[in-house]
Order: sequence, then structure tokens, then C-alpha cells
Amino acid sequence: MKSVRLFLVLLLLAFMIVACGGSDEESTPEAASPTEAASESTSEESTAEESSTDGGAEASGELAQVRIGWAGSPDTLNPGTAVLSEAYTLFELVYDSMYQLQPDGTYTLELAESVDVSDDGLTYT
Repeated sequence: MKSVRLFLVLLLLAFMIVACGGSDEESTPEAASPTEAASESTSEESTAEESSTDGGAEASGELAQVRIGWAGSPDTLNPGTAVLSEAYTLFELVYDSMYQLQPDGTYTLELAESVDVSDDGLTYT
């Protein structure tokens, strides 16, 4: 019984080590010559420096890619009918709101330019 447990533990550790390892293959195109690959790497480095100082991929004209780890997928992309928290996580990234609640309890305006509150405190415009 102990030998079976030891074998299973060692097998599990081996799977974990293999899963954490990276691939040795490079993802460069085969048609690119060494000088083209070198010029691409220097342009990528300069683009990375520019995007880090100028506000990211939007400033360099490239599309940004966002990866989100979820336990499940959103039930819908319609904010009016969504139920799952995964959908609301996506909505926070895609849609802007009128104002945003800050950790200190104050609100900052996002889409709204100003907020007027009626005298009775029931109507916000």
C-alpha cells in the first residue's frame, strides 16, 4: 500500500514538473533571414519602450490583447440579462459607467461631466 502511494506521489510530481516546463521551439517564421529577425527584435524593443511610456498599445497603433482567467464563461454579453459574475467582470472591462466608486468611499466621474442632485435627494441628473 505504501509503495502504491509513493508511486502515485512521484507520478504526480513528475506530471507537475513536465507541465511547468516550457517548449524549446522558437516561434520565428522560417522565411525570415537572420538580419530581418534582428531588426524585428530591435523594433519590438523600441516599440515596447514607447508603449510603456506613451500609454501602452493604443499609442503605438497596435491592438491590445487581454487574457482573463475564469472558472467559467460568461452567460451572455448583454448587460441587461447577465446573471453570472464572469459576465460582470467582462462588462467592467468593456463598458464605461457614469461614475466609479473609489476605495475611500468617494465617487469619481467617468462618462458624466457633472451630477446634479435635487433638493429632496431623490433625483440625480
